[in-house]
Amino acid sequence: MAGQTRRYKTSPMTLAEKIFARHMLNEKAEVGVPSVKPGDTGFAQADLRFSHEYVTPMAAIFFERYVGKDAKVNDPSSILFFRDHLTFLDEVISEEKKKLGLLDLATQLKLKQQDFAEKQGIRLHGELKDRKGSEGICHSIVLESYALPGQLNIGSDSHTPHVGAIGCVAFGIGTTDVFNSWITKDVRVKVPESVRIVIRGKKHPNVTAKDFILKILSLDYVRSGKALARVMEYAGEAIEALSVDERATMTNMAAEIGGFTGIVAPDKKAVDFLVERRAVDRQKAEAMIAGLYSDRDAQYAHVIELDAAEITPMVATPATRPSAGVLAIRSSSERRLRWAAIASPPYSTKLPGSIRSAMFSRAVRRPWVCRLATAACRPSSRVSRCRWATSSRSAWVTPARLLPFGKYWRRRPFVFSFEPRCHGLRGSQK
Repeated sequence: MAGQTRRYKTSPMTLAEKIFARHMLNEKAEVGVPSVKPGDTGFAQADLRFSHEYVTPMAAIFFERYVGKDAKVNDPSSILFFRDHLTFLDEVISEEKKKLGLLDLATQLKLKQQDFAEKQGIRLHGELKDRKGSEGICHSIVLESYALPGQLNIGSDSHTPHVGAIGCVAFGIGTTDVFNSWITKDVRVKVPESVRIVIRGKKHPNVTAKDFILKILSLDYVRSGKALARVMEYAGEAIEALSVDERATMTNMAAEIGGFTGIVAPDKKAVDFLVERRAVDRQKAEAMIAGLYSDRDAQYAHVIELDAAEITPMVATPATRPSAGVLAIRSSSERRLRWAAIASPPYSTKLPGSIRSAMFSRAVRRPWVCRLATAACRPSSRVSRCRWATSSRSAWVTPARLLPFGKYWRRRPFVFSFEPRCHGLRGSQK
């Protein structure tokens, strides 16, 4: 059954709608339809399908039970498995949970994924052989090694939209959809509406894509839930100026917005990324991005316009506290920072996460952020050291020692743990 996609004469489409149209099955089960619009339903053929150790074992059990233990998946070369969510579980799980057998159960998930990957000839990005850790974060590896502009990718991770940074439609799916895709290569979809977010002008030097996203998250349109299940299409001069790594932060965090996916129209920077980081032939890369832009008269559910010059560095306050929201770090004309007062319990360690910003450009900024935090703390406070780590390597280093690792580690997932040795931020620092 090809689905219930309605056919229309070619009409103006958004970037995401163009990619859906290229992948939707028509009445003859052929790939591609002239056009789609929000609300159209049907089956779309996926270019890449990936899952991690939370989901793969359950889908594998379904496959063996309902398709057959000796049955083969459809096109194993376009399926990827990852061991990245539970790699360090044995180091953090409580003794109480160990006694309940939860660690043993988690180990079985790992073994089941390994076994199914071997039987099916599926590439598994698993644990490292020579040290503790995994090869990397699933959606980061997909961007760095597999995804291409114009593709439709599906994955079991909520941050699958990460690869929208180079012009892919990529979205998260559940166990049943993963299982079904192994049989057909298809996924059932309802074409979502798109929200166009335009950030114009030039950003401040100390502002990053994460600040853009935090600003977007603070908007009433997003906070009221109106962006839910919609495509976040990012555009404007400030977006075009971002690197592909920074764009990935924007598309990745479409998940935090509650969007269906996030996407940026691919351009010369996307081509350079594919050529320099992926060794793709430049002519082929340029051919891939041809036509991947939204039509002038494309329809959007909503358009948000922001001025990059009005966006300052921001940090999110804990969502469980009354102060939930964003904390602006405003720079004065003398480029001195003013920290708004924030109520915070005493702490000894802060761990900046790596899921949304696992890139070296982010990593080298974190000691700078810590120095700012330290300046707002008590005079006796200081940042003594930070734990610099990837999934495959870990060491206590000082900020000055981070830079030499840039070339080698820039494509690895980073985890930094800082020890500011202070008890929260004080009031305004002038």
